[in-house]
Amino acid sequence: MYGPMKDSSSNEWRIRTNNELGLLFQKPNILETIRSRRLKWAGHAWRSQNPLLCIVLEKDPAGKRPLGSPRMRWEDLVKKDVSALGGGSD
Repeated sequence: MYGPMKDSSSNEWRIRTNNELGLLFQKPNILETIRSRRLKWAGHAWRSQNPLLCIVLEKDPAGKRPLGSPRMRWEDLVKKDVSALGGGSD
């Protein structure tokens, strides 16, 4: 099912691409699903009246960051998702 298939034009075996498998099984794109759920949660979190959640979203934590390249934060991912959809000026 997922394995190689025989190409009708060249009569050789080849591996199916991800796009072919997606069309074959009609499954939703996992990246789009993750992005939509992340944006739903972001809207829920920003509308929340929970004081702890408001502190976490609005204030910068004190302390030193570890050495090396900074890790991607959740807020950065949400901003990237919004800009990919053509919204926001940030």
